[in-house]
Amino acid sequence: MRREKRFLTATPLLSGVSALALIAQPILVAAHENNPDQPVGNTARVLELAGENKITFGAGLTLVGQGMNGSSDDAGLTYSADLAFTGNFGERGTAFIYLNTAQGSGLLTGAATGPNADNESGTLSVDGEGFSDTRIAEAWYEFPMGEKVAMRIGKIDPTGIYDGNEAANDETTQFLADTFVNNPAIAFPGYVAGINLTAALTDNVSFNLGVFESSSDFSGSLDSTFTIGELAISHEYAGRSGHARLIAWSEDTTDNKGVALSLDQNVSDKITLFARYGNQDAQQDFDHAYSIGGQLSLGDNSAGLGYSILSSTGLAGPDDESQIELYYNHAVNDNVHLTLDLQSVNNPGFNGTNDDVFIYGTRVQIDF
Repeated sequence: MRREKRFLTATPLLSGVSALALIAQPILVAAHENNPDQPVGNTARVLELAGENKITFGAGLTLVGQGMNGSSDDAGLTYSADLAFTGNFGERGTAFIYLNTAQGSGLLTGAATGPNADNESGTLSVDGEGFSDTRIAEAWYEFPMGEKVAMRIGKIDPTGIYDGNEAANDETTQFLADTFVNNPAIAFPGYVAGINLTAALTDNVSFNLGVFESSSDFSGSLDSTFTIGELAISHEYAGRSGHARLIAWSEDTTDNKGVALSLDQNVSDKITLFARYGNQDAQQDFDHAYSIGGQLSLGDNSAGLGYSILSSTGLAGPDDESQIELYYNHAVNDNVHLTLDLQSVNNPGFNGTNDDVFIYGTRVQIDF
């Protein structure tokens, strides 16, 4: 799904970034081609350096503007700029570094999940002054341990490995709302220190097992951990490709654990359907999460429709919270995509006495 495009700025930048690039790999360009949830869009360029090392380099800019009607009228703007490098060392493995700068707290809808997966949960301002936050989001090295097994260690985004979905996993090109980007019933910790083992059991079956920090402070300690395992199966049904991902996880800090399932199935040349299910312990605001929907490909353009339900435990409120999202992604040209997005949240905060929230917005994705 990632298309190689012109990268006119790559040559002048090469001398300045070569040393950095030799120790890294991009989320932007897709650390794993089968996981479309990488944080930057569709641009990649391979740069040849001295020797046999190859550096993949890409950059992207995501701008999201949203407004809402409901319990309050509000509007917000967020941006995220991404720069990433992959160093391919052949038999010696792969290294990756991903730099991100972002700003904007997004809309506060009162719902359990946010309407914009790029808003970073409102952490991008200091004392309300709105300073941007710049960070090395990921920095890891993956090395082979035989022909079918590899180990990754460093600062890692677990959502770049787990809970993938071909139709609902990339907030830069697909759904914007958190509930459709990743399963809300999995307590993903963010960009954290960790170790991940991946094994290709057969041509169609793979397994991942990871142990990560349970918070994103990169303290270097794994005393409180987020542990997750996934069995991923690719298949064909009536000649059409699909995937099933079975997940089990636990998190020490809140003594939470659960299971999840992510499904996607191509049913025609233009339509891909998806479904997710997740379960977590009942001491949380919700214990079950369901979502279904699909994506329609229209040449370089696409459209998607999703519906989700979070089943209330009664701790936050008595009612189940549901959400609908509809988007249309239009290719302005090879480098710029414009998305029109509509969302509706029923019973926000698990309380039927709260006004339903209607969210309207646009996203501009620029790939360099």
